[in-house]
Amino acid sequence: MLTSSIPSYRMDLCDDPASPRVVAMLELPGLKQDDISVRIEDGTLVIQGERRFHNLVHPSASPSPPSALQLHEGNTAGLPRGYHAQEIKYGMFHRTLALPPGTQTEHVQASLSDGMLTVSWPRYPTEVPTTDRYAGEVAE
Repeated sequence: MLTSSIPSYRMDLCDDPASPRVVAMLELPGLKQDDISVRIEDGTLVIQGERRFHNLVHPSASPSPPSALQLHEGNTAGLPRGYHAQEIKYGMFHRTLALPPGTQTEHVQASLSDGMLTVSWPRYPTEVPTTDRYAGEVAE
């Protein structure tokens, strides 16, 4: 019997030195925008969300997942009633990627389409303009 506690979704990361942006694409089939969070914490891109359990046998039943999310090979013990296989991963997921220093939230672009989350950020974020410490001083 194979077990899995946290779903892991496949990701492609394109970091072409000739491109001004780095692009990450994650497979998130069946998830909606409300199921996913993309944010920056301490210079790290954080992608997290949740795939909720859908009871196919009793659709009106509580959407809470079984106590152990398992991949079964021939043994159906522990599966929700009426299930002979349960291979879809449910629950929370979490993925982090280091960002270039200086990357701000407004630099990151994210879109979800057809189960694919695409997130991009500049290879070299624009420098925050520094103010000239002499600007505005009156010469005497």
